[in-house]
Amino acid sequence: MSYDEYEFSMCSLLKEEYGLIIENACFATEYIPQYILLDKTHNIHSYLLFCRNENGFIESAYWTRENIKEVLISVLRIQYSQLDRPLFLIIQDTDDNIRVIEGNIIRERLLECPSCDIQDLILFQSDDIEDVIMKITKELKFCQVRK
Repeated sequence: MSYDEYEFSMCSLLKEEYGLIIENACFATEYIPQYILLDKTHNIHSYLLFCRNENGFIESAYWTRENIKEVLISVLRIQYSQLDRPLFLIIQDTDDNIRVIEGNIIRERLLECPSCDIQDLILFQSDDIEDVIMKITKELKFCQVRK
């Protein structure tokens, strides 16, 4: 399955399973994620980067095995300095479970330990989507009520 097909299938799954509004970001560039999560008023809630765990390696359309740390740091730098919204890495695990890690967690860990293994950090610091989705949907409902 190509990355485009994979990302489309993940978007469809998240839309169907959790009622999320996920759109393709027409302004996406090399380091700005292609997908955005919108609230009910179609404001950007967060950016989504879809990944999959292939035998312990976190694959994405954005990086290769050789440059994952460099590219992820660039994505996090852009997210932190220019996007002003959270970034979530959505990872399909080897057993088809979906895990999530927020970009700021990765950024903080890399600041604490620049030489840490980025693969292990993502794999072992990510949470099950069920634990994270409740918080996100509450925020989305709060955004709707405030408007």
